[in-house]
Amino acid sequence: MKKLRLISSTALSCALLLNIFGAAISPPTLVKNAQNTQASTNSHAKTAQNKPADATGHAQNPPNTQVRTSNLTKAQADTSNRANPLARAQTNTTQNSEAIVTLSPDTPQKHTVSEVVFTVYIKNRGEQTLPVGAVKLFMRPEAVLDPDLLNRGVGENPLLLKTIGIGALEPDAQTRQTVTVPVEQLAQLGITDATTLGGATYLFQAVFSPGGNAAKPTTSAQTLPADNYSTTTVTFGNPTTNAQLGIIVPLLLPETTETIPSLAETAEIFRVTGPLSQLLYAAEALDATLAIDPRILIALRCYGANTPPVAREFLDRLETSPLPSFLLQYADADLGLQAKIKVPSPLASPGASFTGSPSFNNTAPAPEPAHNSDFLSNLVAGADLGQNLKPAKVPSIEKLTAWQNTAIPNISNTAIDASARTAWLDSATTNNETLQFLANHGYKNIFLADSSITEPNSQSGGEDSSQNNSADSTNGVSVAELSQFNATLLNGALTDAAQRAATGTAEQRAHALARIINELAIRAKSFGHTIFALDRSGVADGTETVNLLHQLAVLEHVEFVRANQGTGRAETAQPHFTQQLQPASSHQQNNTKLKNLELRAASATRALNQEAAILRGSTILTDPQYLSHYQRARILNLMSAKYAQHTNYKSVATTFQNYNNQLSSSVTVVSATHTYLFGSSTNLPVQLHNNLPFGARIHIHATAGSPAIALQGEKVQEKYLAPGQTSTVIVPLQSRITHADSSIVLNITDVTEKHTLHTATIRLFISSTVETFGIIIFSLIAASLIVFGVYRSVRRRRARVSQAADQSHAQRKRTT
Repeated sequence: MKKLRLISSTALSCALLLNIFGAAISPPTLVKNAQNTQASTNSHAKTAQNKPADATGHAQNPPNTQVRTSNLTKAQADTSNRANPLARAQTNTTQNSEAIVTLSPDTPQKHTVSEVVFTVYIKNRGEQTLPVGAVKLFMRPEAVLDPDLLNRGVGENPLLLKTIGIGALEPDAQTRQTVTVPVEQLAQLGITDATTLGGATYLFQAVFSPGGNAAKPTTSAQTLPADNYSTTTVTFGNPTTNAQLGIIVPLLLPETTETIPSLAETAEIFRVTGPLSQLLYAAEALDATLAIDPRILIALRCYGANTPPVAREFLDRLETSPLPSFLLQYADADLGLQAKIKVPSPLASPGASFTGSPSFNNTAPAPEPAHNSDFLSNLVAGADLGQNLKPAKVPSIEKLTAWQNTAIPNISNTAIDASARTAWLDSATTNNETLQFLANHGYKNIFLADSSITEPNSQSGGEDSSQNNSADSTNGVSVAELSQFNATLLNGALTDAAQRAATGTAEQRAHALARIINELAIRAKSFGHTIFALDRSGVADGTETVNLLHQLAVLEHVEFVRANQGTGRAETAQPHFTQQLQPASSHQQNNTKLKNLELRAASATRALNQEAAILRGSTILTDPQYLSHYQRARILNLMSAKYAQHTNYKSVATTFQNYNNQLSSSVTVVSATHTYLFGSSTNLPVQLHNNLPFGARIHIHATAGSPAIALQGEKVQEKYLAPGQTSTVIVPLQSRITHADSSIVLNITDVTEKHTLHTATIRLFISSTVETFGIIIFSLIAASLIVFGVYRSVRRRRARVSQAADQSHAQRKRTT
């Protein structure tokens, strides 16, 4: 039996070694395929050619696409490689594979022809170990002349450049491999002089096949799993002409800011070295268009003379900036989501009165002493913001958010008022219903992704209708609906790439940057003007967005123009309906949008339904508007478009709902519900907790639950509760009998006693017999101590008298 186990173990080890070395020693040069393979594979190649790319450039190549090879040596054309390498790689990739592959070049644009170095990142996101496999690197032999082709993979006749072995990957394990294409191979492909090439862009694709080359080639059509391959580009040389690029830069508050930043937070957010200030500098350098969250204007204006100096400087820069700009919805609340849940009209903030509450700023944390300003020095030294501030009258929301929109979209209909309201739509919620909702409420200027437009015949149920629809969660919008708007189309592929470049991993950022740089190189030749928008999430939380703009600023083949300027503008009158209108969003991103959309709709509906119950607590505040303005600000932030692709939106919604439950309780009794009362009288401590973020003044009404107890002192007490704090109220009680069960009922109302906010019953167990027995016992102990003390005193006195008599007698004897 032991010999059998040894033989089996040895055979298994040999098989694994053969798989590893078999993959590793695959010829890195290009192998010529048999001519008879071409006829059987072209039909499949044309069928799957138009499948879009995903977040890592996963262009869905047909599995049985023929791989063309170069004429290096005839000896390399052996019969073992007559089958299609790309087809074999795709055949070996199982549908349930959980590998994520990202291919990125170290240098997206090479000014001289030199070796090309790629990084292949593979991660096992599944729960099972991925077996030993291989990664094959393919290349499209012809230069890419149309940006549409970036979404179509390496074409019908790709070249196999390299094959590298990949060891087994445990769950959640990852590996990074470097693949180098030497200059000699590039020369064999005609890539020799970057100046002559003049900005030629080539497409490369990495395909990961778990199990190596063990599987046999197949001729049946088969689709790769979405994340088992990745496509990227490299450009050689500089184009002789420039691409015109317009950029939409959103100015938003950090994700941690749910309503309006406090004074301390305002000083931190708008500091000169902060991400938001640096983003404005970068936008000014690129002549970008600003999309401003109205909460920024509110934070910069609502505090009046108390506004931190750095915030006043930022406001001056914003108001005097020559950049075109427009206001987003409050907190960038998604208008498409509002249309989906069928609100009567677009939700708006009624005001920001709560920013004038001293408690709103008194509870704000002070920033770290990282910046040299008197304002922050006072904070760090212990100055208590809000302590010396009286409730201030905050200007109306109209005054706080007054702004002139200067970013008018491309005028496709001169009969439309160019000064009308402007909206920036998110592709996750853009459809004809959304446009009708906007038209009904005065929105005439819109920015939307080109992927949101559907082909005119896509609604007819034709053969390709499902493919022509948007890759996002809606069916998109029709040209007929767009005709009533001034609409500017945003490049969906570049917008998605910008999102990954700002918020993705290091590999995703490198891949996304290559996509942006090289698509612009292609567009520089003949496609002219395009527009893309920066990601709406994370722009105020990190520096990667600013780094992206700095990298774009140094490109020699890009001319930065305003979004509604430049030649070859993307007018909506004649949209170009092809498959590339779909964004380069990964399947994972699309699934996230689909999942989040339903969660967002359910969360928003629940929050709106619960709003009235929460506002019942406003009657105990010094200004009832504090809570109504505060809660509406929270709801609008929950509906923000930045959550469309949030990877953990369920946690966001749960946190929001938990705090909603607290707010709906306003003030609660947190004392024990059962209390033992010993003796005939006592002072009962009752703890009250203020769940609101503002100071509250309440009346506490105490009522005896039975004749067994009587209340002493005032039956109604007035109490001020600090925001979020617990306070103690003393209720004097006296028992009328020696043993009973009773209770005390506490009603918490506002000071007018018209609204009852909370009612609590505390059960009391009265046992005054204990007190009687205690008094008797202590009395007996005291009497015993007294008797014992008297006894000891008498004995000591007698002892002293006797001793004195003895001494006197002894002395008389000595004298005689």
